[in-house]
Amino acid sequence: MTDAHKDRSELVTALADNTSGDILEQTVRNWLLSSLLRNRTTYTALTPTIDDDDVVVYLDGTSNTVTALLATPTTSYPLKIVKAINVDNAVALDPGVNNLEGATDDYVFATVNDCIMVHWDGSAWRTLFEFLNA
Repeated sequence: MTDAHKDRSELVTALADNTSGDILEQTVRNWLLSSLLRNRTTYTALTPTIDDDDVVVYLDGTSNTVTALLATPTTSYPLKIVKAINVDNAVALDPGVNNLEGATDDYVFATVNDCIMVHWDGSAWRTLFEFLNA
């Protein structure tokens, strides 16, 4: 099947009641595509701050070094997917004072298409997965 953008009303109908456990995988994929993953931002500035409502973040080091600050979320999405789309200059993720799995250093993207998914647990950022394009 092909992933497809769906209207909110169609998604609400499809996901409203899953007591029988019959929500199809494709319905969930369409929900992700239509809602959660639609909110993406590309950062090219030297030290941008990843906003509360950013979910998918692309870091582009084409013109200069990019070190994005991963601030403490106050509202919205505690889940961030961050991908390096260009590493001609250094590209990194700075967890600030919150740490990232206990590390105090920045998370540095080594190659183009490296990706990390992190989740805020209320006190620190936790790594859910890393994709390294080595």
